[in-house]
Amino acid sequence: RRVHGESSLDLDRRLASHARFRFTLMALVLARGLASARSGLARAIAMRSATLAAVAGARAASTIGADPFAKLGIDAEGSCESVETAVTLVKCFAGGNPKETVDIALRVNMDPRRSTLRGTARLPHAFGKQETIAVFARGAKADEARAAGAAIVGAEDLASKVDAGEIGFTKCLATPDMMGLVQTLSKKLGPKGLMPNAKRGTVTNELAKAIAELSGPIVDYRLDKEAIVHAGVAHVGLPEAAIVENVHAFVKAIFDAKPALNKKGRLLLSAALSSTQGKGVSINVNAVDPNVRELWERKLQLTSRV
Repeated sequence: RRVHGESSLDLDRRLASHARFRFTLMALVLARGLASARSGLARAIAMRSATLAAVAGARAASTIGADPFAKLGIDAEGSCESVETAVTLVKCFAGGNPKETVDIALRVNMDPRRSTLRGTARLPHAFGKQETIAVFARGAKADEARAAGAAIVGAEDLASKVDAGEIGFTKCLATPDMMGLVQTLSKKLGPKGLMPNAKRGTVTNELAKAIAELSGPIVDYRLDKEAIVHAGVAHVGLPEAAIVENVHAFVKAIFDAKPALNKKGRLLLSAALSSTQGKGVSINVNAVDPNVRELWERKLQLTSRV
């Protein structure tokens, strides 16, 4: 007020005018948003009505009265009856980039507050970038690691590079006698998920076997706070059969971990597939549960013959 030489009355008038302008602007934005929401809701209702009418017409025209979606392999709840059907739909819904990741989400019968589920799944078909493996070893073990295909092998020299922030690898192994040295790098390797761990098989004297396993396609998984395990298991550009095999291998790894259930019943509660830019597709849990999948596939074959 002092800068503009205004009186207190002029200042009050200017502030009141500014407040009225803001209120009017907010009212216009709100009115436009409500109008847009109403039109969007009307379009959604119209589309739903048209879809229901089409389904009703297809059922009425059917000579056997069967669900028109049955031939597509989709059950009454909207879930795919097989992983093959789900993969086909995911590839159709994808954005067109063959490098899009196919993600799987599994809701499991576990309480994240009381139990954990974390591990690594080895998949039969590779996708994505190649792993760069570093090995902390000395002497004959270092020579074994190099012969097995490790990209980086060293001891104190490798530790000094890691301590300086030069981490040019995506997987890390170590022999048991090197863990004293590797432990000093926990603040560098731990946050990146590269710290060797005996439980995960990255601290071992069988370097050739470990390197061969890490060189293949592997996926890390972890239970989140919503009791969901999700991970990328393939690229959209892979053949459908390869994606299906990767999905089954990932689910089997979850079952092989033998997690503690929250209550009696099945481990899997729901399953879904999606691509990076596409829609999610629900899958019947019987189609992915390795304990009942074979029986479920037989049932589908018998149903299709009827």
